Amino acid sequence: SLLIMESGTMTTPTLRTSAIAGTHRGEFRMTGGTINITGNTNIEAYASMTLPYVDNVFRMSGGVINILYPNSTGFAPGNNFSILLGMNPSNGLVTGGTINVTVPATRYSYINSTIPFWNLNITSTSAAQRAQVRSYAGNGSPVIPAIAARPIVVLNDFSIQNNAYFDATNPAPDVNVTVNRNFTIETSATYLPGN
Repeated sequence: SLLIMESGTMTTPTLRTSAIAGTHRGEFRMTGGTINITGNTNIEAYASMTLPYVDNVFRMSGGVINILYPNSTGFAPGNNFSILLGMNPSNGLVTGGTINVTVPATRYSYINSTIPFWNLNITSTSAAQRAQVRSYAGNGSPVIPAIAARPIVVLNDFSIQNNAYFDATNPAPDVNVTVNRNFTIETSATYLPGN
């Protein structure tokens, strides 16, 4: 299936693939508009935004995705995941757009992506929790492959805002963060780089 977002606003608790067995080739395409993802509260295998299969396709040239809350089911493997993008890198084309990840005051927000971001903003009202790059352990039913932690690559601007805390040291070994244009760490924010 194909989801195309060109304009307007969409609000949903989660954006994910089907739980039905089979080969998952779903494609997400965004050229404009705003998607508000309020947070997965009932399916433990999925991040709030999940396209975890190598055959999935992600194309983004504009628009804004606001991930307002990570998976909050309390169960592995998806618990605390905000973003899980596991497609073959050749199935990803990112030439614009912004992804905003909000870290709530009550739980971490995990990120795992095999493809780059254009603009990435991490925001929080509290430094008590962190955004982290994390490995995904995989799931048996529905079958979702394990995905190792990957470096964060931002093709344009990366911003750590408000009281947000971004941790690139967990899991070991540390993950690299590559930013092609502006890397902004606001005065009240924290960036914990790797060695």
